[in-house]
Amino acid sequence: MKTRYPQQRLPIADLNSINSSKQPSDNSDIQDLSVGQPAAYPLRILVAEDNDVNRVLVQDILEFLGFAVHAVENGEQALQVALQQTFDLILMDCQMPFVDGFEATRRIRNVETEAGSTKTPIVALSGYPSAEGRENCLVAGMDDYLQKPFTVSELKVMITKWIPSPGL
Repeated sequence: MKTRYPQQRLPIADLNSINSSKQPSDNSDIQDLSVGQPAAYPLRILVAEDNDVNRVLVQDILEFLGFAVHAVENGEQALQVALQQTFDLILMDCQMPFVDGFEATRRIRNVETEAGSTKTPIVALSGYPSAEGRENCLVAGMDDYLQKPFTVSELKVMITKWIPSPGL
């Protein structure tokens, strides 16, 4: 496992609450980080997130959990990569430069429909807590919605929901 934090682990506060300044109440997320039985191949997750800190943090957590991760910083890159490679799950930030997560998702869904291929699960990552924000994600073709800030446990629940037998 390669790491961006040589000689140290990720800070507990960052692992417990992504994109959040609040202090964690306990270490339950850290204690719960366990990788299940190794898969025959690592499951592949695309992370599209324009915030550098969030992107690196989510990528590091997912790699720690045993996933193969490809991270991009905008919707245009997400669209290009998603159309060239196969992923088991896409985590898509909604508000990104060039092409936002809504438009990237619509385009991915159009290509999947035209090709008659299986839909890749796309989970929205959004800081907007409203029901309207969630509905906009679903209308764009996203399968689910994970509100930022989220915990490692919430991320694991979402992965387990959309990837069959991820081993978490």
